[in-house]
Amino acid sequence: MIFISVPLQITFFKNCQFKTPMKILLILPRFTSVLKSYDMPLGILYISAALKQAGKSVYNFNLNHHEGLIENLVKQAIDQIDPDICACGGISVHTQTIKKIFTAARKAKPSIINIAGGGMVSADPEMAAELIDFDIGVIGEGEKAIVEIVDALTDNTPIENVPGLVIKQDGKPAKLTSDRDINHDISSLAWPDFAGFQEERLLELQIPQGNYVFNIYNNPRAIPIISSRSCPLSCTFCYHPNGKVYRERDLDDFFAELDHLIATYDVNIVMVLDELLSIKKKRLETFCQRIKPYKIKWLCQLHEKSIDKELLELLKESGCAFISLGIESMSLPILKSMKKLTTPQKLDDTIKLIYDSNIGLQGNFLNGDPAETLETIAETFDYWVHHPQYVINYIKIQALPGSEIYKNAIQNGKIADPKKAFLDPLPNINLTALPDDIFYPIYNRIDFYSGTLLYVGRVESFTVDEKPHKVLGHGFTCQWRCPRCDNSNIYENLFPVSWMLRLTCRHCMARSFLQMWNHQFKADPHGDAQLVLAERHNEIFHLTGSKSSKVNAEIEFLKLLKEHCLPLLNNFDKPWACVAAALEYGKIKLQQGDNSTGMKFLAYALLRNSWNPECHAAFADGLLQEGSIGMALLYYKKAIELSKDPRLSWITSRDKLEQAIKEQGLKNNLVDYYFKPFRQLAKKIGSH
Repeated sequence: MIFISVPLQITFFKNCQFKTPMKILLILPRFTSVLKSYDMPLGILYISAALKQAGKSVYNFNLNHHEGLIENLVKQAIDQIDPDICACGGISVHTQTIKKIFTAARKAKPSIINIAGGGMVSADPEMAAELIDFDIGVIGEGEKAIVEIVDALTDNTPIENVPGLVIKQDGKPAKLTSDRDINHDISSLAWPDFAGFQEERLLELQIPQGNYVFNIYNNPRAIPIISSRSCPLSCTFCYHPNGKVYRERDLDDFFAELDHLIATYDVNIVMVLDELLSIKKKRLETFCQRIKPYKIKWLCQLHEKSIDKELLELLKESGCAFISLGIESMSLPILKSMKKLTTPQKLDDTIKLIYDSNIGLQGNFLNGDPAETLETIAETFDYWVHHPQYVINYIKIQALPGSEIYKNAIQNGKIADPKKAFLDPLPNINLTALPDDIFYPIYNRIDFYSGTLLYVGRVESFTVDEKPHKVLGHGFTCQWRCPRCDNSNIYENLFPVSWMLRLTCRHCMARSFLQMWNHQFKADPHGDAQLVLAERHNEIFHLTGSKSSKVNAEIEFLKLLKEHCLPLLNNFDKPWACVAAALEYGKIKLQQGDNSTGMKFLAYALLRNSWNPECHAAFADGLLQEGSIGMALLYYKKAIELSKDPRLSWITSRDKLEQAIKEQGLKNNLVDYYFKPFRQLAKKIGSH
């Protein structure tokens, strides 16, 4: 293996068995911009390793390590190498990027043979062949298939004899070859080819904020590995590109690879990326016993059925730092709809066990299952509200190509254009029976609530790093105190790009949100906006006199707001004056009875400064005005929690609401308690 000294950094491996070997350009799609960390996908690394083990002539090209347009980079690589084959693949979310790569390859060299693989192809082979410019697609696992394809092309034997393929035919529908047998011996596979795609360069880009597992160290060096393939479960929102048969890898082979990775890359974090680490408790116990001597931190994904207190103690002792748990919902009808094979009570018990064991928890609530109703939405949201310490993500469910809900959405017309959905696999589709006028507003509200009702830590100091990062330069050092255990943490090499970060306490492994001071005090990019707006707030809005003078004052303020603040609305680098202006104007509109406009500006102010108690209290006023009693109470409580000296009016509002809720039994109906305006809207349009 050598690194060719050329304009593009391409790794070349040559140990060919054939007299006239085919040159294979294997391209890793771009996931992010240069100098940003990304998750290295194992699939294409296994393909590269299989080809090299078989003695093929392989050129590896990682687009994430090069600036420029994909089209230009692919052309440069093809001009430089003159390959016979361009191979690329990935999961559905990478479809557009992969399409660009193959289109560019064909344009650069019309005779090139494009070979595609990964979940993108396996999810719908014929659709992929119709929409993407490849000649041969690999369905399912590709390690054996790719070698057989190259052998057939080299020896000029019929490619149709290779099982597990979709083949393009001029002017005809794509042809599917016979099914490929499942490879049950995954321990026999060559280890992933990290070196070919410059893994060391990726490791150098890892910083604590880049991934929740990176939080463990100021200089993380995390690498992925698997001990099994596929998943024995059948969740409706999942698609398993490696097939439906769950297979476990021999642990001797797993730990031999781990030894190699540690020796080669000085790894300090291991990301065990099995869809499900183990369905057998005994194997999981053996795994813990074997990894414990490494004294290395690691993460895994587990199902609640395999978790108990004794296992968690073993996991903790063996270095397990995070458990990713499939939570998804706290409504029994939705869990049944998703085929989750669990209950809200079992999930709650498991979450508490993990949290109490001081192992980090990673989990999501998926909003928008086809069976979702206002009642089921409120059930899950109520759990989220009462357990902020778990910091569970709230996201919208996605109909991924190949999944059960994707297929059902096509059948019932929720996905009207399957081709468009295939090329854009994260469409904003309402899969529920709720009208769009109900679902999207309530989803947007929940998204806003989850982004502002934060479990917050307290920043004690925020300074420029003494030593620069070896690639990224000077970052920041943040010392902060955990809201759970009250221990202090010192994070270095932080490079905040927004107004907050979510970090993990290195003592108790609880996660919390922290305000980034470098953004709080960032200079006003419009020069005098801060001065002008700050000076004019009270002068304009506390004028006495005629109605016309107040109207003119409001017009003047709106002009200032438009000139100095609105151009920055979609930019998180806000000077406080812009937030203050939006807060002040939002309160004025509430007083005028214009709740819609008022809430828009109050939401803007709160989202940009969720640590400010006045923003919370003002937003609570708006919620109360629209009838969202439960949410108003939550925001009054948050205002009081965040304030060193809470205003009497906030405390009074909280107490009055609590008393009214108790006396009137408002909590008995969660939909009305949290989302009454949406219930009222639903009644108006006849959905309930």
